[in-house]
Amino acid sequence: MFSSTVMSVKAARIFQFSAWWTLLASVTIGVLWFFPGANPDSRSIPGVLISLFFGIVGLVGSVTSLLLLVGMLVHLVKVSGFSSFSKVMWLAFFILTLPIGEVIYFFVVYGRSNSRREQPI
Repeated sequence: MFSSTVMSVKAARIFQFSAWWTLLASVTIGVLWFFPGANPDSRSIPGVLISLFFGIVGLVGSVTSLLLLVGMLVHLVKVSGFSSFSKVMWLAFFILTLPIGEVIYFFVVYGRSNSRREQPI
């Protein structure tokens, strides 16, 4: 049941949207973290608008990151066909590199297995 749902075209579109938003939110957080001068002044109107933009990106990014994580974990466990050792290694990679690990898994493994599934035999 889960495998057909996770591999559907609609799920693939949702996961692709989630992967790009998670990546955007991660880059935004990275910019704010490593470049403290990029933090806007919240006492001015442009600063409030920039803060609002960062807040929206962070909110959507956190929700899409959770959605992508659940989807990629279901794909890893139910669909991927990896050995137990490979599954444990991918799971450790997810945990150690959140949220980028699930994005990498989406583009490297899920995208490849989904494109193979759509090709006629």
